[in-house]
Amino acid sequence: MLWSLDGLLGYAIHEQDGDLGKVHDFYFDDTNWTVRYLAVETGRWFHRRRVLISAGVVMHSGWEKRKFCVPLTKEQVRNSPPIDTDAPVSRQHEIDMQLHYGWPAYWTMEPYTLTPPPEAVEGATENTTHGNPHLRSFREVTTYRAWSREGFAGFVEDFYVDDGDWAIPGLRIALGEWWPHKMVSVERRHVSEISWREKLVRVNLSRGELDSSPAASGAARAGGR
Repeated sequence: MLWSLDGLLGYAIHEQDGDLGKVHDFYFDDTNWTVRYLAVETGRWFHRRRVLISAGVVMHSGWEKRKFCVPLTKEQVRNSPPIDTDAPVSRQHEIDMQLHYGWPAYWTMEPYTLTPPPEAVEGATENTTHGNPHLRSFREVTTYRAWSREGFAGFVEDFYVDDGDWAIPGLRIALGEWWPHKMVSVERRHVSEISWREKLVRVNLSRGELDSSPAASGAARAGGR
């Protein structure tokens, strides 16, 4: 089933000791268009800290009830590496999380397995101190402009995600400059670039092709920002 990522913001994170906090953001990999991490704002029990949780540990039940269940404890999260969610996620931080939780480093192995091989961390040395250029913040990208083959076309509004594997099959674009006249769905295969520097998403479609794209609909929405 497809869900609106915007509609999943604010979902509760339910772990072994009770409620942990709420979803603040998602980080997705733009090489294979898959959500990798949930940025979670924790509850009062330790002062609104933000942490990352691997999408691979989220259980499949509870989506309709506005919550994600994870096999973690508050103590595990309390001692997790700190994260500045306003900055790119670094490879070093991903390695720290992998060591703390026993999660896989996703660029070295298959995603969504919970027991990494011993060599996973040893092999993950490239770009360990720099932001991973392929991890994108959902909140950040949904402030970007959409750019057609001819130029400006509108604004990125939302992404769709599959609840079976966290794959992102497409996005929603609001066409127009001042007052969007149409919301359309665009398949990810039509996205040619996501530019942090220019703050835009390029699609390999003309303005006419975008305007004739399917109207945005069909993804479950349960809440919002």
